[in-house]
Amino acid sequence: GHNTQDMDTLRYYYAQASSPSPLPNLVPAFFLPNQNSSFFQHLDLTPSFAPLLLVSFLQNIIAWSALYLPTILFIYIYRAQLARFKINPEETPADLKLKELRRTVTSLTILAFWDTLVLAPHVTSTPLTEVVSPIRFLVYVFLFLWSDLHFYTIHRALHHPIWYSNIHKVHHESINPNPLSGLSFHPIEGLIYFSALLIVFLVPLSPIEYTAYKFGLVWAPLGGHIGYTTYDVTKNKLEPRKFEHYVHHIKFNNNFGAGLFPDGWVWDQFLGTVWPEDKPILRQGSSSSSSSNNNR
Repeated sequence: GHNTQDMDTLRYYYAQASSPSPLPNLVPAFFLPNQNSSFFQHLDLTPSFAPLLLVSFLQNIIAWSALYLPTILFIYIYRAQLARFKINPEETPADLKLKELRRTVTSLTILAFWDTLVLAPHVTSTPLTEVVSPIRFLVYVFLFLWSDLHFYTIHRALHHPIWYSNIHKVHHESINPNPLSGLSFHPIEGLIYFSALLIVFLVPLSPIEYTAYKFGLVWAPLGGHIGYTTYDVTKNKLEPRKFEHYVHHIKFNNNFGAGLFPDGWVWDQFLGTVWPEDKPILRQGSSSSSSSNNNR
């Protein structure tokens, strides 16, 4: 049988069949499976957490693939038409892309450990009626602001020479960012990045809220690492505010924020680390990008 602690740990993943909440009908069963479902009946969940880790890892892989793979495929199919929107016209070397993919899988694995060993027992069973209530909107605003502050703080800290040279430089190997660069972290940075989820200890979240927030952290880096802008960069000067995080990858000591707000708000503007709008950015090739790497 399962002891009480085991069942508490399963709470995040398994929705009670007797629950009057319609929540299990609103999301795929794989993401919030019923603890009595036949899929789990034959699994030995005691004392091993391996099945839980596997479920969480597969969740993370599916979530990442659902957004990143279509983006990569779209860019590949329409690469000729999109060329004039590409910030850096050169392609990322294939060997670096493979490194980025391996590091992404590592980051998603680390997220699975966060899920299973630390956070899952603290996800509440908030009724769906509360999840969609107007007052709950304030919680989502707070989570948005928290995410921006958390990312700015850890990111700027990771640019301290000791942290940078041992950890964060792995991410900055991606001088010419592409979608695979988003979660290409050193394992310690992956652990730190997903520590934003610790907010669950302060703000109780329902399973669907926690899952949405977790997937939001998986998806958020794509925008800043996609490598394209929305206007023809071959005919106009590059506007730094249009691709803030890309500027960070070539200038290093500016634009630490997550880019959740326009024009470097809140923290880059407030703390004076936003790249000045009146300082032009040249369209970078790999050689010029490499030279800026030496000036960080």
